[in-house]
Amino acid sequence: MNFLSYTDYLFENKTTNIISNKIETKYGWLDYYYEISDEYPNGVVVDLGGYIYKKYRKAGKFKQLFKKLLLSVPLGTTVQVAVANRKLLPMFKRLNFKKVSKIAYWGNVSHAMETVITPELINAI
Repeated sequence: MNFLSYTDYLFENKTTNIISNKIETKYGWLDYYYEISDEYPNGVVVDLGGYIYKKYRKAGKFKQLFKKLLLSVPLGTTVQVAVANRKLLPMFKRLNFKKVSKIAYWGNVSHAMETVITPELINAI
């Protein structure tokens, strides 16, 4: 019996190109995927979550990881997040992320936000 990976299962009926990746550092990690599809011809990057080790929290390390993520994909790409940690909501609002009802990876989720990657966004982080 052949088993599909979770990503293959989610996107088996879409015309898509998906890159799943993880940024790992000594202070934490961030999982994401990047997709180009019929629905997102300029691409979409979805923050799948991450973790900052306790001794590095409140030191701007999440912002560093997030900026590294944004720099890894082209300008004009849509970036989407499902904000599980409500302490991050003010940061995303300050960066002009707008509330949306769904994101590419999960569909309808609460606390979903998105924006488009611009030089101004990168510089604001």
